Amino acid sequence: MEDGKTKKMTMDYKGYTADVEWDKESGHITGSIPKIKHTPEITAKTLPEVSKEFQRVVDDHIAQTTGSFKRADITQKPAPQDKSGK
Repeated sequence: MEDGKTKKMTMDYKGYTADVEWDKESGHITGSIPKIKHTPEITAKTLPEVSKEFQRVVDDHIAQTTGSFKRADITQKPAPQDKSGK
């Protein structure tokens, strides 16, 4: 639904949907992901920025709920080895 001041749309990624709204007056684009509780509102100036943040939130949520945190910006270091010879 549009009221002349806002435009609404949805984005889909890995089974999750973001409700996105563009405020024509302010130029801000906001989004929320109803399927993920306690998620802060996504805000950006461009659709690609909203899309990127939406995907990041979904990927983080999936990683947290499955226990496999594999974000590219986190460097995993090998566990220290026991050098005592035991």
